[in-house]
Amino acid sequence: MRFNQIEYAEYYHKQQVDGGYPGELLPFVINALRGSSTVLDIGAGTGLFSKPLIDNGHIVTAVEPSAEMINIMKKNLTSENLSSIRICQMPWEEWSGEVHDAAICIHSLYPMSDVEKAVTLMNESALKKIIIIRDTSGMKTLSGIVRAKLGIVSNRDLNNEVSGIISAFSAHWRVEKIYEERRHIIKSIQEEADSIIYQLKLDSEFKDDVNDIVKSEIKTESGEYFFCAIYSDNAYIF
Repeated sequence: MRFNQIEYAEYYHKQQVDGGYPGELLPFVINALRGSSTVLDIGAGTGLFSKPLIDNGHIVTAVEPSAEMINIMKKNLTSENLSSIRICQMPWEEWSGEVHDAAICIHSLYPMSDVEKAVTLMNESALKKIIIIRDTSGMKTLSGIVRAKLGIVSNRDLNNEVSGIISAFSAHWRVEKIYEERRHIIKSIQEEADSIIYQLKLDSEFKDDVNDIVKSEIKTESGEYFFCAIYSDNAYIF
């Protein structure tokens, strides 16, 4: 997995931050977790949710398999944060511990080999659970447009799978949609194209095609390149 590579972990973190992530997802999650003291952050990555949750008074258990992602997380934590977080370097499917007040799994199910096991463990490990999955039909990103125009298969859509698993728990659950438009500033067309090539693991032969697609999709205003991205997510709360 590329998240275990320091170069990709740093690239991923920078792309997320530069792209305005977690955007509207963060206030949604913070509001949904009101009243929950202890929180499991499943697939915590570089801590883009763990740290704000700690800053809002929660005690966090961050479960993340990548040592490189954890290293970045630790660099972004303050000395005050450290007393309110426990970091567990392991795949979520191997975790065991006390039941928490709440658990979040935000865009972290995709690399897991056994989604049913992951969601079932989540259900057993917290009183309140929030799984956030992309609604790809409602999204518009440059990398998504490149995928579509080059005929590259996107990541699988987990919505039907997850809803089926949760339904079997015989528990009350609901889905809330989170929609956000973000103006993505582009410093250089070539740098953006190279970034997408790296992200999608494309061969150099696609360089001209990706560059042309990026050129055709971005807009210019007052000498500034930008792309109006649309992000759409489904939050499963149970």
